[in-house]
Amino acid sequence: MTEPDIPALRIRASQLTADIARKEEELAQLAELLALPASAAKIRQLDQRRLEWLRPEAKRVVWTRFALLSEQAQDAFLARAAVLNNEGRMKEQRSTLKRDYESLLAELAPIKAELDNIVYPVLSIPAEITSEIFFHLCFETSMEGNCTDPDAAPLLLLRVCRAWRSIATSTPSLWSSFKVKIKKEDSAFPIDRLPQLLETWLVRARSCSVLLELVVHPELSTDLPPGTLHAIHRHAWHIRELKLEGFSVSNLHIATQNASFPRLVVLELTTYDFSDLEEKYSELFSDAPQLTSFTMMMNAQITPTPGLVPWSQLGSFTGKQFTNQGAIDVLRLLPRVPICTLDMTFFSDDADEIPPSSPTITLKRLHSLSLRQTDDLDVPLAILNVIFAPALHSLQVNGLYPTQYSILATFLQQTSIISSLRELSLSMVSENTCTPMPVHMLPNLRVTSLVFNKLLHTCARDFFVCMAGPSFLPVLEELKTSSSHSPRQLDEFLLFELDFYVDPPTVLALALPWSSSTLTRIEMRQILTKDCVSVLRAAPSVIDAYFCIDKDLDELDVPLVVHPSLHHLTLGSPHYDRDEPT
Repeated sequence: MTEPDIPALRIRASQLTADIARKEEELAQLAELLALPASAAKIRQLDQRRLEWLRPEAKRVVWTRFALLSEQAQDAFLARAAVLNNEGRMKEQRSTLKRDYESLLAELAPIKAELDNIVYPVLSIPAEITSEIFFHLCFETSMEGNCTDPDAAPLLLLRVCRAWRSIATSTPSLWSSFKVKIKKEDSAFPIDRLPQLLETWLVRARSCSVLLELVVHPELSTDLPPGTLHAIHRHAWHIRELKLEGFSVSNLHIATQNASFPRLVVLELTTYDFSDLEEKYSELFSDAPQLTSFTMMMNAQITPTPGLVPWSQLGSFTGKQFTNQGAIDVLRLLPRVPICTLDMTFFSDDADEIPPSSPTITLKRLHSLSLRQTDDLDVPLAILNVIFAPALHSLQVNGLYPTQYSILATFLQQTSIISSLRELSLSMVSENTCTPMPVHMLPNLRVTSLVFNKLLHTCARDFFVCMAGPSFLPVLEELKTSSSHSPRQLDEFLLFELDFYVDPPTVLALALPWSSSTLTRIEMRQILTKDCVSVLRAAPSVIDAYFCIDKDLDELDVPLVVHPSLHHLTLGSPHYDRDEPT
């Protein structure tokens, strides 16, 4: 049964009433138009009676229909009221059930927490403490490992449980180091996923300063994906260290164009494609006000540009695969720089010549100088002829050939070097040669630490003879040596094993006390026990001694020695590390 339309019925009743009234008016007008009064009276009387009869009938019909419609409307109203009442009761029941459910959850929470604390005691630790534990336990792993390894921190923490994942993602310090190292056997590495991983990593680091290191094997020689460079550009403001190794930098300007690196302290660009350096990349990292350490790999065709980095504020520079001329070009950018460390690695070049008339480059605050060679070719250390470093404290030369002795001797005999140099480390090149080392370049030096690696046997004899002489290295405190051949490879002139029967002059040198009274620490490798005894007798002031002994050729029949000041003696073997004495 459909619900009646009450308003429509009311309108219809009003229309009927209006029709009746209109008919009455028409009858009255007809009566007035009739000429005969009697007829008019009769007609009026007749119409009056008719109206008196019609009026109640109309009212009865109208009110009957109205009553019927009202009853239907009332039924519909009551039905609607019943529905609304039921809906209200249902809402009330739902609210009651919801309150009961929330009450049960509130009762369950402490019970579940207590159960978790019993089953998983670590969950009882506050999140702040757990965060610190994560950082201290994962820091070393994240600094040394590969960030793409899902079984290494911090990615591993995301897969343990929801609580640890929440703590890990909300601890920015866990994401302060991003390292990716693609080895030669990792040629199938998904390099296209690197941008997304890097972006997520840097976002989680928030405002923490970030160490960013991307390394690829040189033979793979691939470009950095543009997405990776865009991520570096977006997060340049909180990158503390940036190291790019092996990647081609043909599109590096994407990461640095109009970018500021306000926190960048360490920058390493050991890449293999600087083809457009002077034009396209002339000012890659010019906006890095905190940059103090810069490492770059160059070749003979490239000259560093003045705008590449803020050279005037560098405190340390490391150059790899430089020629002498390339090194001088860099040093010319640093004439007044308070640089404290200069580390240069050279490779040979037939055209690598420095004119004798080249002007001297003064580095007034140069504290440490390290010169290395990357191949077995004899590269003249011509750079030493043009450097004036009055404050040089430490000098290290790796790959020293006999043909380079004279250049080194001339450099060491500078008055400023004699007075300032305190640490000297020389690594000889293993050659079957009898060219003696010019020991006259050492006596006046006031070095406190002297290191000889791969020492030739002729140099060894000359050096120990000088050690017995007066005023030789008067303030020497630490001496470290190693020979260039294993005792298994040499039958005579056992280098630092010093065979007493074949080399009598060396026996005489070791038999005489060394003149230095300040020598307190000795470290010698590839030596025999009997020679240890000779060294200890010759150096009565030594307090700490370490000898690496080859046990296969050793002899146990050695004389007893009484040392007046020795406190710490370590005897090791070539088969063991320094920290595992035998």
